[in-house]
Amino acid sequence: MKKNLLLFFFLIFSYDFLHAASFNCDLAKSNVEKMICDSPTLSLQDENMGSLYSSLIKIYSNAIPIRIWQKSWLIERNECKDSKCLEDAYIKRISILKSALAADAATKKWTGYYSRYINKSKDTDSSNILLVALDNSKVFVEGHSIWVGNVKTGNVNLGEIIGIGNLKGSVVTESVKDEFCSSRLILTANNSLLVDSEQSGCGGMNVTFKGEYFK
Repeated sequence: MKKNLLLFFFLIFSYDFLHAASFNCDLAKSNVEKMICDSPTLSLQDENMGSLYSSLIKIYSNAIPIRIWQKSWLIERNECKDSKCLEDAYIKRISILKSALAADAATKKWTGYYSRYINKSKDTDSSNILLVALDNSKVFVEGHSIWVGNVKTGNVNLGEIIGIGNLKGSVVTESVKDEFCSSRLILTANNSLLVDSEQSGCGGMNVTFKGEYFK
């Protein structure tokens, strides 16, 4: 009888552990959340990812950029339609979170959410860049820019750049989305961010990431 009870509790514990997740599965609503809760593999990946993310926000006095980064990833993750897509997404996310946790102090000072300013005022053609420090002197870069011609006629163009750049001194190079879009970012002495060059192809007509940015 005792052996049966021990086996019962072991099985219950094992089942809960295997189906652990970073969120309450009883409240799962979306198809993605349900797929995660129904899969032991995905549940463990999600729990692992959640633990790494929690550790990362604790090492920054201002964790807002990390939260923005995570929210952006969750939006991308939620576009998955099957478990293979989710598994791949978690593998990549876990890897880059580990890289962010291993970043050195010199690279961490780059981490932040930067907005473009003109004459000390936020640019009306909004442009924002998120930087997250990674190990081996690398920086994750994600930027979104907009040019507004005429909202009423739909004359609005968008631009995006996303990738990983190599940090060389105070310059980030090779922050590339694809072969059509790359830029050079410079961190200045007053902690502003300069985008002084970019290739074409980062978005629609008149869209640019060039300019000076502040956190």
